[in-house]
Formats: sequence, C-alpha cells, structure tokens
Amino acid sequence: MIADEHMMSTTCPFCGSPAIVSRMLTREFKPDYIIPFKIDRPTAEKNMKQWIKTRKMTQAGFKSKSRVTKMMAFYVPFWIVDCGVHSDMIGTGTNLGGSAAQESHVASKASYYVKGVPFDASIKIANKLMEAIEPYDYSEMVPFNNRYLQGFCAEKYDQGPFEIMDRFIKRFDRFSVELHEKVAKKYDKYVPDREKTFTWMSDLNVKYCLLPVWFMTVEFDGRQYQFAVNGQTGEASGQAPTTEALDVFYSIARFTRSKLMSIPITVAAIIPALIFLIAMSMNTGPSAMTLFIILVVLEAILVAGIILMFVVRGVADAGSKKIQEKADASNDFDKDPGLERYLDTTRRTDLKVHAVPKRVRSYYLDGKEDKDDDWPEIDFEVY
Repeated sequence: MIADEHMMSTTCPFCGSPAIVSRMLTREFKPDYIIPFKIDRPTAEKNMKQWIKTRKMTQAGFKSKSRVTKMMAFYVPFWIVDCGVHSDMIGTGTNLGGSAAQESHVASKASYYVKGVPFDASIKIANKLMEAIEPYDYSEMVPFNNRYLQGFCAEKYDQGPFEIMDRFIKRFDRFSVELHEKVAKKYDKYVPDREKTFTWMSDLNVKYCLLPVWFMTVEFDGRQYQFAVNGQTGEASGQAPTTEALDVFYSIARFTRSKLMSIPITVAAIIPALIFLIAMSMNTGPSAMTLFIILVVLEAILVAGIILMFVVRGVADAGSKKIQEKADASNDFDKDPGLERYLDTTRRTDLKVHAVPKRVRSYYLDGKEDKDDDWPEIDFEVY
C-alpha cells in the first residue's frame, strides 16, 4: 500500500485485512501522474446496481437478494503506453473466376501509432476488469501530488513495464489482426497463417500513473463477486454468476451417465433371452403366456426408456452448452473499448499488401486440370 504522511492505517480492498503504513512512498514507486476521483460513492453504487440489472443470464434472485458491500475507493497503478505498432502477416488468398482458381501468397504489413493505452500494474487485480471500465479522460490527468491520496487507498506497482511486455503485444496484436482482416475482403477466400504473424513496437514511451477505481464486492449464495466502477467516468463492470438453468441441465446430463443407468440397459439385454426361452419351451399355459406378455411389455418400456435417456442426454448437453455460451457472453467482463479509441490520429495508419500468385488452376470442360499459368505480382494499399 502507498499513502501520504497523514495515513496511518488502511484496509485491503481485496481481502479486507487491516494494513499499517510503516514507511513513506519511495522515489522508485512515485507515480508521474494521477487522475483524481470525480465519482463519489453514492453515484458509483448507483451505476453498479444499474449495471447489474442489465445482466440477463444471472441466477434467480441475484439482482434482488444479493448484498452489496461497502464500496472502496482505490488508486490503481497503471502504465500508460505510447508507441508505434508494426505487424506482419502471411496468408493465402484465393480468387475464383469461372473455371479457374487463382491462389496467391499474401504478405500484409500494418503500421499504426497508439497513444495513452492503459495497462494495470497490479497482480491482484483482474486485467479484464480494468480493461472493461476504460477509457479514462487524460485531459484531467495532473502531475502526482501526495495530497490526492488523502482519504483513499492506493497501491504501488508490482509489475514493471518490461514484465508485462507480452500483454502489450497481445493487446496490440488483436487490433493488428482486425486490420489484416481487411485484406480478406480482396479475396473470395483468405486463410491467414497465424504462426507467421509477428507484431512488434517502436518509439515506446511509458508513464507511471495512478487511476481512480471504486471496488465493490457482491455476496450471493455463499460466494463473493467483484465489481469495479471507473472513479472518473462512472463506467461499471464485473462478472456476475450464471443462471441456475445450467445446474439443471448439468444434473440431468450427469444422471444419464451415472452407474445407475447401467441397470436398465443390463435388464433390457437379459429380457430377450428370457422371452426366447419361454417361446422355445413346451409350456404354453396361461401363466407362461402371462409371463411372456409381461416380459415383452417390460422390454418395450425399457427400450423406449433407454432411447429417451440418450435423447435427454443429448438435449441436456446441447442445452447446457448453448446456455453456457449465452451466459458467458452476457455475464463476463465487458469488452475493452478497442484500440480505435487510442489511435494517434496525428500519424498515418498504413496497411500494405504484397500478393504473389502461387498457383492458377484451370480446368477443361472434361474436368482435367490444365497447366499452371504465370500471373504478375500485385501490390495495393489500404488506409
């Protein structure tokens, strides 16, 4: 924890443990900038409750019976990144035209610049949760001063910029892939080779900044769920529990796979043998016929039940998977705003493509393949 000279103790917002401030903030961990809190607690709680109401696949009673704990204001350490991003991608593009199919080696190069991309520098905080409450308005960023920490909790960074360089690359790479997807529109079929895709950075500039976040814990059904509200803009997000319907589907699917279900299958396998023995015996009295009819009816019931069991199992598996996908999409962390929000519009964004025809397959009317033809190389740019 970091604090000014007036703070003697505080509470960890993650585990609730009391913490005694034992020493001052050192030069190494002193932030360059800070964005002061702008959203107060009542507004943050209101925004959080409204966000929870938008969750459509939560368990019954979560929105009405969950207990919202006291929200805590917390300055989270962030690295603010400015850099150039460059990406190379290799793929195969195919254009279909009449009886010929032209395949080409496609090499695309993307180059763009981003400004002010935030990456939280705390191990304890979920990265997706912090990305979900972006963006921040950097126009309200001010040079760091201890007085902004009075009455708030804060934490020093425990991940340096070089330690999370892979997070930089992964986030930039997602946007690079979206740019490269514009290349696919030039072809009837385009298959990228992700193993040959490479993204790197240039002109890297990193600033250390404290950003305001309201944290809240929601207790429901014996579990705790964490949520966060942007302390400047009021943007809320979190991860809500999924619907109870999943438990019903999973229970049905699990029961149809239990050892108990082997009993009717075994009995259904034995009954035909008994029916055969009765039919082959010389006893045709009323008791034998009655037993014969009972066994036939029982066999029909068991076979129908077994078929129904497999149908129910399939429906339960498919239903649980479908509901799970919807629940995950509905209740997972909101997506980050995307790098479009952080593009440096004062600098050029380029997407250059170099296509070399790989093979041209021509066919005669009888279906036999003709020889390969030579095609010129193609260059074009997308802005």
